Amino acid sequence: MAVVIAAVLMSGGGSEGPVGGPAATTAAGGSQADSSATPVNGRSPEQAWRAVLDELNGARSAAFERADPATLAGADAPGSPALGHDEGLIGQMRERGVHATPVRVQIVDLVIRSESADEVVLRVTESIEPYDFVDASGAVQASEPRVPPSTRDLTLRRTEGGWRLASSASVAPG
Repeated sequence: MAVVIAAVLMSGGGSEGPVGGPAATTAAGGSQADSSATPVNGRSPEQAWRAVLDELNGARSAAFERADPATLAGADAPGSPALGHDEGLIGQMRERGVHATPVRVQIVDLVIRSESADEVVLRVTESIEPYDFVDASGAVQASEPRVPPSTRDLTLRRTEGGWRLASSASVAPG
């Protein structure tokens, strides 16, 4: 169970392939700082999108820390492959009576692939720090080691709540 959830946490939700496969791209456990922020002047576009991803990763981590699918609204676009996938993972966690400790994602590289007023595709290389799955008493049921860097294309959509993850697709090395 933990390995499957770990791979998905990092991927940002969705299935493998063109629509993508929960991390926390997921980003600061429980922080609900304005993940609806739009990139602003004073920072490079890449820096601004990193800040948006950090907030989305924090919202995703909070959802997995609480094992609460309703919390995913702060991270995933409504009706998106990312949301459906993350809801399924949280369902698996709830069936097993566990939740995640904070999932910390480290963004190694970010390249803007395409950008419009309502959608952006970012090529992101990221890794995940070690984390645990714990039961209601806090007893560790499974542990995940550090996940080495991998690259994914993340599609973000502007929603009424701000930018949210719509899909994630693996990018072959090379």
